[in-house]
Amino acid sequence: MREVLEASWSLLPPDGQRAFAQLAVFSGPFELAAAEYVLQLDGRPTIDALQMLVQASLLNVTEGDGGLRYSMFDIVGAFAVEKSRSEPAQEAATLRRFVRWYLDQDPLDDLTAMLDRTRPRLARLARDERQYFAIYHRALESETPDHVTAARALFRVYPLVSLRAAEPLHLSYYEQLAKAWPEAPTDGSERRWRLADAVLRLTRVVLNARGGNWTERLGQVESLADLALCQTSTAFHAVVLWYEAQCADALGETQRSIDRAKAAIDVGLGGDDAAVGVAGYAYLILSRAQMDQNRLEEGRRSAERALTIARERDDLYLLSRAASGLAAALRGLRRDGESHEMLRASVDAAEACRAVMPGAAAKTHLGVTEQARGRLAAAEQHLSLARARFAEIGFDYNTLIAQTYLGLVQHERQDMASARLSYQVAGELMADATWPGQLCRCLLAIVDASTGQKAKVGRGVIDDATRWLAEHGAPKLAELLVPWARLVFDGGEAAEARVLELAERRTEVRPDSVIETMMRLMRTDHRRATRDPLALLVTFDQGWCRPPGGAWVDFRRRRVQRSLLRQLVDARLNDPGAALGVQAMLDGTWSDERGVPEASLRNRLHVAMHQLRGEGFGEVIEHDGEGWLLRADLPVVYVTHAVEE
Repeated sequence: MREVLEASWSLLPPDGQRAFAQLAVFSGPFELAAAEYVLQLDGRPTIDALQMLVQASLLNVTEGDGGLRYSMFDIVGAFAVEKSRSEPAQEAATLRRFVRWYLDQDPLDDLTAMLDRTRPRLARLARDERQYFAIYHRALESETPDHVTAARALFRVYPLVSLRAAEPLHLSYYEQLAKAWPEAPTDGSERRWRLADAVLRLTRVVLNARGGNWTERLGQVESLADLALCQTSTAFHAVVLWYEAQCADALGETQRSIDRAKAAIDVGLGGDDAAVGVAGYAYLILSRAQMDQNRLEEGRRSAERALTIARERDDLYLLSRAASGLAAALRGLRRDGESHEMLRASVDAAEACRAVMPGAAAKTHLGVTEQARGRLAAAEQHLSLARARFAEIGFDYNTLIAQTYLGLVQHERQDMASARLSYQVAGELMADATWPGQLCRCLLAIVDASTGQKAKVGRGVIDDATRWLAEHGAPKLAELLVPWARLVFDGGEAAEARVLELAERRTEVRPDSVIETMMRLMRTDHRRATRDPLALLVTFDQGWCRPPGGAWVDFRRRRVQRSLLRQLVDARLNDPGAALGVQAMLDGTWSDERGVPEASLRNRLHVAMHQLRGEGFGEVIEHDGEGWLLRADLPVVYVTHAVEE
């Protein structure tokens, strides 16, 4: 093959050989405009030189949406590199022109390019990604490493890196940027890239903060807020305020987070296009903080503004994040259909721009939403997929979140073995540094205690974890864990009363939050722990039922009937002496309005009872004209009337 290449090259005129050697600087496909800027020929038009190489089978040409694109096979490119190195001075001059084209001739400055995730920009980066990485590696491999040029190349490709969300790759880039900072020139022409470096350093702060002390990180962000450089770039100023709002939110300082987010929005909306994009992200922080204060309608409006900015800028990444944020607000307002639609839009936008992180995050939210709707199998499927995607890209914290929710779903399904494994895996990821890790340690102890394992050890784990949660911005979780643990480990009327009191406070939390899920599990544990059969009495009012301490649910659907009865019967399996009464109060007027005669209801109940018998609930042993008495191995269930299916 080498002989063939040598023969083809030898047949080229001097201009053709020079063009071939200079093209070695490109890595992957390139466009005609780039070749015209980089190649330096003696009067010959660039297009003629390229066509000559195509005819000699040393260059390939394809036509796509961006026009003509030229490339070399790898073996041909390696041969071109050999030829270019035969003239070091020409090779160095070609490399300088190559760097100027991709870095200095870009219409966007470094900071704006780093923040630009619009669809046209991402399309351009996808075409030229290999060229930027070639600049990066060559700058570092030279005899005197050029950290500044390497860093500037990373600014250009950063939007793609952030979409892939590969955390190890992020951190290696940050290390490189730290080396570049001391060597950065201070003249005005390079000031903007220094700002971009500061922005990336802030991003590193936020990444590291997921496993560290948020108070310390907030101090680092605040130290940059006073830089004079903030006055030269609205985008940089907006980013500093935005990150400060994130840190305050993580510390539980909701009002401070709101104030900083609003400041970021004001600065961003008054700046250039990149600054407006930052304002969109600040709107999302503002929306979340407003929802934390139970200001759901305001949170919805803030998320909608972020979505509007994303659509106006054609920023698919922001669109995915904003749609997910709006879905959370709509869930809080109990507009479940619209919320689900927004989550689907979030997933679609993430897939369109190949953004792994927001796509997996939207899958997590889909799973949590399905759990709140009682569709536990679908929830488990979404959360399993999200966990796998987060694990693939090395995002331990997000893997931990998805794993925690997955464990809660399995816990709610009473699949204790799977729940225990999920809690254990999640707790091992970042157990000592994050609230989900601490929560999983507690839940693991509760599962063990409910099965009679490690009760004494579990009490100590929960005591330590609740102290940590209270001190690190999660007081609501700590408030729930203490009485729940007392109920599981000690029992007693006081613990039961406290659990029921907390479980009733549903209006204070979003319906898909960890706290709301814990409330449901607490109510389940209360029903299992109580020794009073009357506490498990279920009353029906026009087709709706409400367990003591629980929420009203529609009991007219057969699936709900069977699920609730199974739950009630299972709750008594460890109490052979108990008789469980399930009293149905059927309003005759309500029945007549629906045109369902009593005889039909009785007939449907008879069918339902036999279905229950087939599912292991026992046999119908008596029918007294008022109801049926079912006897299982342990409990006895008496049903007096039916309700409409």
